[in-house]
Amino acid sequence: DWSSDVCSSDLGWDGNDIKLSKSKYIRTGTNHSNRLVERELPETLTVDAAYWLGYSYGDGYVQDKNSISLALSTSWPDIEEKLVNIAKSEWGIESNFKNNIKGNYHVLILSSCQLLQYLKENNFLKQKADKIVFPESLLTAKSEFTLAFIAGFFDADGCVKQSKKTFCMDSICESFLLQIQSVLLAHGIVSKINKTVRKHPWRDIYRLSINGKRSQHILKNALKESVKISTAPVWTEKVRDFTRTIYKTKDYNTKASKH
Repeated sequence: DWSSDVCSSDLGWDGNDIKLSKSKYIRTGTNHSNRLVERELPETLTVDAAYWLGYSYGDGYVQDKNSISLALSTSWPDIEEKLVNIAKSEWGIESNFKNNIKGNYHVLILSSCQLLQYLKENNFLKQKADKIVFPESLLTAKSEFTLAFIAGFFDADGCVKQSKKTFCMDSICESFLLQIQSVLLAHGIVSKINKTVRKHPWRDIYRLSINGKRSQHILKNALKESVKISTAPVWTEKVRDFTRTIYKTKDYNTKASKH
């Protein structure tokens, strides 16, 4: 029974811890107020930070070169709470919020030039949405960091399709999903990528899907940091009644009993 053979210690490869650069913060612009706080940022990456960064690669963007913003659905308060707590515990930054007009999502804002500089120096600052690249340091890191990053991305741009019993991640950057697909495959998770062509001005979108029962079981163990996956329902397969037949014998010249 493969369902009992997979545990978290079996996932992935033995990689490295990620050391982070901490060069001196250089203030730019004309505002040199003493109120600007210079924070003591971590020297190594943690699982929580990797999750937060993964989310930022999905629904994050840099605003005015002074802050980084994350779009949050109001349907997932647990994800919001997790991101807020990580920003506070990892970098000592309080999150601010901005609601949109329709009210179905709001924006979490971290105002810190120092954090932006820190992420950029360590190659963890998201590029343009159609040109994002999987962080190279995570490809040789311990699995716990790499998978936490993917879990964060899943909570941003992923979903659990209950009607089709599948796990999906979307992006307009095919090469980024191909990198995720390779990482998942290295952990025993098989997936496929499909393209949806959209009319201008919308860009074509790519979807990575995990369908197989075995791969889904491994995925749930691997992306345990994901709020969406951890709260996903357990799907049960329909049991076919083989005592019933779809054929009717009344159309045949037979003495067999009718069903």
